[in-house]
Amino acid sequence: MHHPIRAKTQVLELWKLVQQAGRQKRDEKELLSFVGNRTALRGDDNFPRVVAAYDFSILIKKYSLASPKRLLVFGTDPEISLLTVGDRVDYVYDQDKGTNDLHSLSSSVLGSGPAPDLAILGQTLEHLYDPALAMRNIFSVLADGAYFFASGPLTSIPHRTPMHFYHFTAMGLAVLMQNAGFESIALEQWGSNEYETALFQKMAWPGSDTLKNLGGDQNHVDFVWGLFRKPTNSSAVSGKAGLVWSCNQGTLLQHPVYTKMSLLHLWESVVKPSTERRRDVKAMQDFAMKRTTLRGSNDFPRVVALYDFSFWLDKYNLSTPHRVLTFGQDFEMSLLTVGDHVGYVYDQGKDTNDLHSLRSSVLGSGPAPDLAILGQTLEHLYDPLLAMSNVFNVVAEGAYFFTSTPLTNIPHMTPIHYFHYTSMGLAILMQKAGFEVVELGQWGATDYEVVLFTDMWWPGWAKVKNATGDVGHVDQVWGLFRKPRTKP
Repeated sequence: MHHPIRAKTQVLELWKLVQQAGRQKRDEKELLSFVGNRTALRGDDNFPRVVAAYDFSILIKKYSLASPKRLLVFGTDPEISLLTVGDRVDYVYDQDKGTNDLHSLSSSVLGSGPAPDLAILGQTLEHLYDPALAMRNIFSVLADGAYFFASGPLTSIPHRTPMHFYHFTAMGLAVLMQNAGFESIALEQWGSNEYETALFQKMAWPGSDTLKNLGGDQNHVDFVWGLFRKPTNSSAVSGKAGLVWSCNQGTLLQHPVYTKMSLLHLWESVVKPSTERRRDVKAMQDFAMKRTTLRGSNDFPRVVALYDFSFWLDKYNLSTPHRVLTFGQDFEMSLLTVGDHVGYVYDQGKDTNDLHSLRSSVLGSGPAPDLAILGQTLEHLYDPLLAMSNVFNVVAEGAYFFTSTPLTNIPHMTPIHYFHYTSMGLAILMQKAGFEVVELGQWGATDYEVVLFTDMWWPGWAKVKNATGDVGHVDQVWGLFRKPRTKP
């Protein structure tokens, strides 16, 4: 059963809450004093976590959460030091043994005590291949009326690979939690150009001792967090009015749990080779200059993605598809000789052609498309698996699907901006939708990142000096996927 399609009015209603995030002007002296009085925070090497803990200290007073009867935690989060805990349950993931996986959390691991009335999950969301399943599991083990505090990055560097998948805007975090059944109580975010520059130049997380602008910069989002609540009568969540959307068991919950071995196999066989690819910059520049649509491109990684796509067209004989399905004005179309073209372009004003409601009936009487192209759209889908499953259902067996999406970006088209993807995240999303992973690509560079966050705009070729890219930097990812043929 799918999550219901969200009306535009529902998205805008949630946006009212999200818009409050980032408006809070924190007193920098209070922040430093807060850090200095707490040993657990003094050596923190990622400053936004300090801001999140500071906000948490305010929230626990506002909602009387400082003395939970039973606390459920998933790591050594600094927020724990602010609490007086009656009983504590630790469910800490062991990466070596693969135990305490949130994707298989159930109430049986909590013992005979009461259900927890507070849970804390810090800096873990990006390491969950199916965050919706994990959040639903947390929802199921908490007491009715329990609170849940969670935080995660929008801007970060991939780490703990291959176990690094998705990043979240405040809207993405809110949608994730409400799909799991939680009410959104408070949402907050923090970001600054200084933090972003230091992060990507040093490839390490700056702490409070290295930053001067602790208050952050408006419109910069590097880290998000929120307080959520399981409704007192959780069985009544479905259909509840207000900021809670209906939360039937959705497509994200119907897929089997990945094993550690299957994740490592995906990483070693497909994803890791894409991180090691080196391109001929001169050939790539010649490629771009021959195409009018690319010469003025204001987002350089799209040029690299198109360059890779041109090789894959030859490798898999895709240059002359019988019928192409597209969802925007994608540069990739300029490389094709197309028999028939179906455009399914979302109209934000009229709220039509929503990928979450795509059906084969809109494609007319012709054959199912044998190629689909979706550029720079995944970050704007509140339920990407539902949307990708819809694409899977309307293309022909054996059809190919090319898509690109950012990991490092600035929020835009708000409020319709939710999730960012690593190559692993993109690969797993497509596998769960039914596609085979054929090829993956990615690109990133320090100078692109610095210009992106300094200008708050996407730099094109003229501003990117290092077209080769930097090892370990991931700003955009893309891939070619295939719908399997049914075996006779």
